[in-house]
Amino acid sequence: MFKNAALICLVGTGLAVAGPAMRIGTKATWRPDYGFSGYYDTTGKEVARVSYGAPFVGATIEACYGPVYWFSGRLDLAQFQIFTNGVTAFKLFPMLGLDILVEPPLNWRLKPYLWGGARITSYSDVFVDNNPPTFPRDSEMHYRAGIGMNFKLTPRLELFGETQFFADDTWWEGVTVFPDGFWFGSWSGIQGLGFCGAELGVRLLIPQ
Repeated sequence: MFKNAALICLVGTGLAVAGPAMRIGTKATWRPDYGFSGYYDTTGKEVARVSYGAPFVGATIEACYGPVYWFSGRLDLAQFQIFTNGVTAFKLFPMLGLDILVEPPLNWRLKPYLWGGARITSYSDVFVDNNPPTFPRDSEMHYRAGIGMNFKLTPRLELFGETQFFADDTWWEGVTVFPDGFWFGSWSGIQGLGFCGAELGVRLLIPQ
């Protein structure tokens, strides 16, 4: 009888519904994405390039609220970036937009989740090199998705790790105007499916 009661108690604890709460997190961030368009002289020597995305590592502060039913919202508040060419940057709201996390609304100690979102601004607006001269593009839109895992250390503290496996990035190239007044705008896009980045960090639940 006592064994059955203990088992029911454990199961009930694991299936208890987790209420929505604000969580503040800090995480190490790695982005390997990089692409460019090269411009060449008549001898075939590259004289300039336009970069789309740039690889960096850094630290990020995020805010997360949820779960409401199965959904939580997440926003990056600040980020320090170190690019592969040695350039560093500190950005407030580095990616303007929102990620949605889909996670079971249960108090499991180990809990998987899916995430996806759409954000504006660039990973790479400070990635400038001189060999050859490299000019970054500000991005118009990033669509991203991935998977993650939470591990609850205490009722208020959890570790998490996640990876990005989908990326769809679009950059605005500008407007071309012809002598007859005709004009058109153009975009460049990069899509990726695979290992597109990773983050590892800790979140602290803020008491309400």
